Amino acid sequence: MKKEPPYEFLGIRQVRYFRPDEYPEKKIIESFISEAYSLTPSKQGLVPYKIHVFGPNRLKEKTALYKASKSTPERNPNGGASDPRNFQIFAPYLLLFTSRLCSNPNPLVRRAAAKGHTYQSCDLKLYQRQRKVPAIEIGMFCNNLSKICLSNGLNIAYTACFPDCIDHNQPRFDALKNIKNDEIYLSMSIGYADTDKLDHEIAMRKDQYKPHTDEIINWY
Repeated sequence: MKKEPPYEFLGIRQVRYFRPDEYPEKKIIESFISEAYSLTPSKQGLVPYKIHVFGPNRLKEKTALYKASKSTPERNPNGGASDPRNFQIFAPYLLLFTSRLCSNPNPLVRRAAAKGHTYQSCDLKLYQRQRKVPAIEIGMFCNNLSKICLSNGLNIAYTACFPDCIDHNQPRFDALKNIKNDEIYLSMSIGYADTDKLDHEIAMRKDQYKPHTDEIINWY
């Protein structure tokens, strides 16, 4: 199934528009995720994050996440209309990363806990407050999965502008009832870029570039 990437521009790999009618089979994405998981280390082997995978037919869940992510008048400090920009959420495969209570730690952690060591990710009252370690580990996982996807001709995108958690008191999030009030960290979109919208993608990103390495890297 390996294909050449539909396009690259300005050195940017993230795309906003994905083809809804062409995507890999579920078993292929499953194998990519499993491979990335096997390559990604985790502090104490706890893996303090959960991955919710929404496939091509999960439009209701993706629509709810899109509504949660886009700027709304309630969340826009300047007021005004909604700003629907996160179309990458409608990619064929969407991975949502949330916090996870590590309720079944490995024997090494259990022995350490019995001696008095504390693990925030194993504490029902504290695990949702932990962000640094999950964020680092999710980044490593996404890096591994991104490399696998790009090497096989797929495109990717990331979305981080979500609320901290889903408010299940709002009817528009009913489709996300299986995602409890865990912290939301990030989503990753996977699929084939919609080449018909290449010009629009380029126009949106024409002034988007990274600073020179001299501004970023200090040598000692």
